[in-house]
Amino acid sequence: AHDVADGLGTVRSPTLVIAGAQDRAIPATQGERITAAVPDARFELLDPGAHLASVERADEVNRLISDHLEDRDG
Repeated sequence: AHDVADGLGTVRSPTLVIAGAQDRAIPATQGERITAAVPDARFELLDPGAHLASVERADEVNRLISDHLEDRDG
């Protein structure tokens, strides 16, 4: 029942949202909604990828995060 969606528009930090296309617990559409609500957020869909995309696709997730941090700091 915990829902913080109303506060997403107040996020001012560079935001990267990563979703797995085959995630049935948290569908990619949820990540798309978060991205749409956070100013200047970026969305990346991993396909294939399920709920543990950070484990299943660790190299790609690490690259996405590293690139995001470099873009933010660079």
